[in-house]
Amino acid sequence: MTDPSSKVRKTLRSILDSFDPKVVGPMYCTEGGEAFWTKRRDAVRKGGEAWGRELLRLLPHGGRSLYFGAGVAELGGMLTERIDLGRAVQGCTLRAEEAELLTQAFHDHDVDIVVEARDVRDAANDGPFTHISAVSVFTDPEFWPEVCGVTYGRLPPPLLDVGAFERERSEIRAICQAVGEPLTRPGLITTTVEEAAWWLDWVDRNDLVAAADDATVDAAVVGDPIGWLSISGA
Repeated sequence: MTDPSSKVRKTLRSILDSFDPKVVGPMYCTEGGEAFWTKRRDAVRKGGEAWGRELLRLLPHGGRSLYFGAGVAELGGMLTERIDLGRAVQGCTLRAEEAELLTQAFHDHDVDIVVEARDVRDAANDGPFTHISAVSVFTDPEFWPEVCGVTYGRLPPPLLDVGAFERERSEIRAICQAVGEPLTRPGLITTTVEEAAWWLDWVDRNDLVAAADDATVDAAVVGDPIGWLSISGA
């Protein structure tokens, strides 16, 4: 299997080393963020390289990708696509501070990628895309507390707010529909195993076909396994 190029690996390491733990840490850990980032930085680098390795196998040269909920964990994949595969890459996140951090890092390293503080339903209008990455977005407890609790088995059934869960479910399904529409057929979706059900639900509702790749890599920040779904017409 082909590894990301030395340029990708050097750029990834340089970007991660440039981040101030006092700034980056609190973005991903509310308590003890600085220590958390210092401890996890090398795992983010290794995980990013592993992510890039799989994308080199799964994606063609050229094309366009949208990274939904882009963060530091996505850096390896984004850099591999842009540098090694010559693909157009854009990212979006609802966290403005995170978007600014990543965009500045790419700019400082002469990498043509921009991450915007933007709703993905708006960003999807920039399609078509041949690859969509949506990793640890539908399990974010800040935005989807009921869905997150159910997904990880942390919310006992008697405590489930059914109305809130239904609102979250409806919004997630609407996001999948909006983001999935500009995905080409065939196309590729990167997501976590825990979130795959949302995309499979979208596939069923749109009479499409999904084939799961055998490979997975661990998300460096949250630890969930990341996998890939190839999407085609019925």
